[in-house]
Amino acid sequence: MAVNLKSIHWIIFLSRFFLLVVWVCYFLPCNVPGDDFWDWKYRMKITLTGYTPPNATETLTNFPMLVVLDTNINGFAYCQFRSESGGDLRFQDADENTVLNFEIEHWDTNGSSSVWVQLPAISSSNDYFWAYWGSVDTNSPPCITNGCVWGDTYAGVWHLKENGFPYQDSTAAHHDGTNGVVPSYTNAGVIGPAQFFNGSLQQKIDIQYTSQLNTNVHTVSFWANVSGSNWTYRSPLTSRDDSPQRGFMFYADITNKWGFWQGSGSGWSSVMGANVSNGVWTYVAGTYDGSNMWLSVDGMSYGPLAMTLSLNTARPLRIGAGASESAGAYWFNGIVDEVRVESIVRSTNWLWSCMMSQGFNGMFATYGRIETRIRGTVIIIN
Repeated sequence: MAVNLKSIHWIIFLSRFFLLVVWVCYFLPCNVPGDDFWDWKYRMKITLTGYTPPNATETLTNFPMLVVLDTNINGFAYCQFRSESGGDLRFQDADENTVLNFEIEHWDTNGSSSVWVQLPAISSSNDYFWAYWGSVDTNSPPCITNGCVWGDTYAGVWHLKENGFPYQDSTAAHHDGTNGVVPSYTNAGVIGPAQFFNGSLQQKIDIQYTSQLNTNVHTVSFWANVSGSNWTYRSPLTSRDDSPQRGFMFYADITNKWGFWQGSGSGWSSVMGANVSNGVWTYVAGTYDGSNMWLSVDGMSYGPLAMTLSLNTARPLRIGAGASESAGAYWFNGIVDEVRVESIVRSTNWLWSCMMSQGFNGMFATYGRIETRIRGTVIIIN
């Protein structure tokens, strides 16, 4: 029988070509030039469906997005992680080529875990990014501890997750709270753990004075849940001096309204906002652009009030009490969480987005189905 050598050579060529294609699909990543995230077995799409800001559209850059992981997400389980502390967790932007910075604030395999992800830009409710886990690479990247999630505009970020001193600043500056009287640790924060201040035990957290926390342009924000002591001045956050009046402070005040106060060197200027509601988490922020000050309460803006600020030049930033020029007064009664100081004026859309991401995360973000992945194949877990 005659042998067709050309046919045999052609079969051999096709076989080798097929094997080459299989090798490429298996061993080479499909998301070049990004990291080879095919080594991460699980993936989830997170869409910012709730980004519908009140004042038209605005692109928010380097936004710290809160991601909440728990078993309420369809198909999610902590046993999918190779690391008990989330060391194999990673994030990428929608293009799957940009690895995103993130910080794990709180990891709880029996409950909800809180993770901050720095998003390069948010511009619409169609924007999304990816979470990955399930890799043998369980070495967390440097971004989880080096503060790069927060960037240069953040002078201080205190999650208040600790059970005693020091209360850590998550920025690269590390302005930790190291002095005062320890408040009570609680798991009832708006974002994981937080600190409860009794109001009568002179509890406070002092952060040593630095000019970085006292700038002529700033945004200062926090969450507060008032427990009582109505019709008195209760200060969750203060950075001030007196005689002459300098710096800033916040009050749940004697009229039972939220107020943002700043010193001009010859007196105090204040913007008053919404009523204080006991037992309700409230997002409070104050901004100053060098000429005007505003107060924001739960995304509602009050002001502007024109004034010239005289900066605090010596006293600590105090959480849980006022009168930081002294041992303390105006003791706060309630829980404080997620205190931030920034050297930039944030827009009303930014503050609203922070409130929604942090306090109403399930309305702001949609967590997609979990996809389990083998190189070249994606399987959706129902």
